[in-house]
Amino acid sequence: MGQENRLSPRFPFQMNVYLPSLPGRTLRTADLSAGGAYIVGDIGANLFDVIYLRLELARNEGGRERLYPLDAEVKVVRLSRDEDGRVAGCGVQWISVACDGNIAPLRHFLKAILCLESGFVQTLRPEEGTPSFVFVFPQREPGGTGGPQASGQGPSVRPRTGVYVLLALTYQFGDLQATEGRAVKLMPHAMRVSTSAELPEPYRRVTVHIPIKDNEKTGVLDLVGTVTSVRRGTGDGQFEVEFSLGNDPEVVASYRRMVENISQSVEKPT
Repeated sequence: MGQENRLSPRFPFQMNVYLPSLPGRTLRTADLSAGGAYIVGDIGANLFDVIYLRLELARNEGGRERLYPLDAEVKVVRLSRDEDGRVAGCGVQWISVACDGNIAPLRHFLKAILCLESGFVQTLRPEEGTPSFVFVFPQREPGGTGGPQASGQGPSVRPRTGVYVLLALTYQFGDLQATEGRAVKLMPHAMRVSTSAELPEPYRRVTVHIPIKDNEKTGVLDLVGTVTSVRRGTGDGQFEVEFSLGNDPEVVASYRRMVENISQSVEKPT
């Protein structure tokens, strides 16, 4: 894989990797760093694609090995090819990593394995069920491999990067009636929605209905957009929708204020 100039040194470390787009197939990491990982094999992605994958973290507890799933969002920053020109592996940059129910495996991965010394884990608590824990990595310029944040600074959950939430909403497309889902990531011009119901196909137009409370008044923001990506898995599916320029400017402004307010309300847990 050659020598490279990088902010975060790599070290050999194997973890099983599963992709929703490759059901039944197991890949592995060859090495990790605080900025990313190298995955052996063809993951079916293009350079600079953002993809979602599941890592399998093995921990020795009381003399027995236990496996914990970690859900990661990564960006493909390098493709390696063999002598025949086929993809042999890829370098990915961390964007976020999350787990459900128990924060300990995520902390172990961040501190004991990646050796991160700064940043914080965001806790997402749904109205029902177990909480989720998300760590957002500091983002570097395109083409970089990431790396630890400067001492004393946590990763910024700025709206341009996205803020992770659990926000109940409904959505509609085609002849489908309003269907329940929840926003799991908000961005200024888009959002990611998780649902156990029917998923829209890519490039389908959808309308998202977001309940809000502003100055003690309740209401609903209706935003129309186009589905840019769909993620299917064994649990809830997810889709990302980019909002149309034809939306009411006042509604768009209200949505962006909501994103900004949520991002500013994220606090470091004790």
